[in-house]
Order: sequence, then structure tokens, then C-alpha cells
Amino acid sequence: MSKRLMRITPKTSEQKALGLIIDELIDSKKPDVADAIYFCAIPHWFDEKILAWLRDEGREPAERTGAILAELAELAFISRGNRGYVYDKNVRNRLLRDWRENTELLQNFQELSGMMAAYYADKLQKDELSEEQRAEWEREEMYHLLVADEGRGIGLFINLVNRASQLYQLSTFDLLLGLADEQAVNLSVRNRH
Repeated sequence: MSKRLMRITPKTSEQKALGLIIDELIDSKKPDVADAIYFCAIPHWFDEKILAWLRDEGREPAERTGAILAELAELAFISRGNRGYVYDKNVRNRLLRDWRENTELLQNFQELSGMMAAYYADKLQKDELSEEQRAEWEREEMYHLLVADEGRGIGLFINLVNRASQLYQLSTFDLLLGLADEQAVNLSVRNRH
């Protein structure tokens, strides 16, 4: 057992213990897998295409990306969801907190969020999307823009909220508020309300 894990005692808080375990796990992985663990916490879900996009490979995943995804899929805190892989909520929240609170990582977090916004903007260019799929991609683009480009993110948020309001889509309105609330910590003080 490592020195880091030996610091976990019955008095260690659950959050602190989780952080120590995650740090130990990340340190035990190859650098590209360790990076992917952090990168893939940014989107709500991920698959090989999203991982490739975050690795700046564009639309075509490299062979190594598939191997990285296979390693991620074996981690206990990652499970298969409807669209791809998802993190355990507590683990994702812990990794996102690392991104947001570490000033050295914050610029990378904004850049990667911008890459995710661009990914969803790219997806929106496809004509064959259903209305439901288009709405989901717009929400995801807005979510990531709130970090990457606050002004554009808020503008898109307002447009989506207005559209939901006009169509009396209260559940969509509630979903948009929840997504914006998740990113509120990243917003400037004047825009948090």
C-alpha cells in the first residue's frame, strides 16, 4: 500500500479518502491514460469520438485512443451509459473541482471545454438530426461554452431558455437551469445570478 493510501483512517472524510484514492489511481496510469481520466470528466458522457476530440485528433480516433478507452472502461468508477461511458457522480465532481480550483489547470479546463463546445457545434451541422438530438447537442454546447466563452454561453443559454419558455417546455427550462447551475462556479460574479 502506498504512503498516500496509508493516510486514510477511520477519521478521514469520505471526500478526502476519495481524493486520495483517485490521485493514487491516476498516478499509477500511463500519462495518456491519466490525462484521459481528467479530460473525460469534462463532458457528461464520453465515447471514442469524444475522447479523440479531447485528444485533438479531430473526427477520426487514433489507434491509441481505442486502447485508452478500453483502459478507462475497466475503471470501477466508469460505467456504460446510454450514449457512452459515464463517471460515478462523486468521482466526476471531485475531478471537476480539481479543474476549477487549480489555477494552473483552469486555462486547460477552459480550452478543453471550448473543444467540447466545438464538438457539439460540429454535431449540430448534420442535417439528419432529430429535434430531440438537436436540442440535446445545443444544451451540451451551451454547457461547455459557459466555461470556454462566457458571453457566448450566456447568450445561448438565454436563447434556449426563451425558446423553452415560448413553447411552454418547463422540463427543458428546468434542465437548462440545472446545467447552468453546474457551471455557475466558473462564471464571473456578475453573471452567477
